[in-house]
Amino acid sequence: GTSVLVSRFWGAQDSVSLKKSITIAYRFGIVLALLFTALNYSVPETIMTLYTDEQPVIEAGTVYLRWSTVTFLLITLSTVSTNIMRSVGLNHIPFIAAVSAFGINIGANYVLIFGKFGFPEMGVAGAALGGAWIAAIEGSREYRTEMGKLDTAFQASGHSSELAKQTYTELNAVLGDSGQAVEASQHLAKLTDNEKELQTWTDICT
Repeated sequence: GTSVLVSRFWGAQDSVSLKKSITIAYRFGIVLALLFTALNYSVPETIMTLYTDEQPVIEAGTVYLRWSTVTFLLITLSTVSTNIMRSVGLNHIPFIAAVSAFGINIGANYVLIFGKFGFPEMGVAGAALGGAWIAAIEGSREYRTEMGKLDTAFQASGHSSELAKQTYTELNAVLGDSGQAVEASQHLAKLTDNEKELQTWTDICT
């Protein structure tokens, strides 16, 4: 549903409705992720008994589920971000991230499962931890993309990267939304000619 709404509002250039749709998608996804995280951490053995009655499989699956608990929230953020980017025509970013994650996942599993290059041999837990690494990498993709856009906008306006991060941090603390903070920072960068003016307008906004 989110992909359809985002595509519609993106095409209509309705930024207000677009931001609302994206915010609702993230909030709904986070709530579900936290619910499954709680269940997965609290009763992993019970969950495994729904799939099999073989005790060795249940024991191994329980270990995997507990170690993979951290990935639920990260995977949710990654999935929502991927769908949003595809809906606005940024298909290349999820593709590159997926290809990169595939290779990293193979390497991480090899190192952690079998205990290579000084890492302990973790077996099933290593497979889960390797998945957590990938989820963390993909979950931070949207943030890196937004920061790249912000840095480009500030440099084009004659401002530094450090000032971009400072302005974003101050606005995000007030707005509570990274997308709105990035957009507001970009507008301020275009409207001001020097650091003093930018700081003045940032203070006014916050």
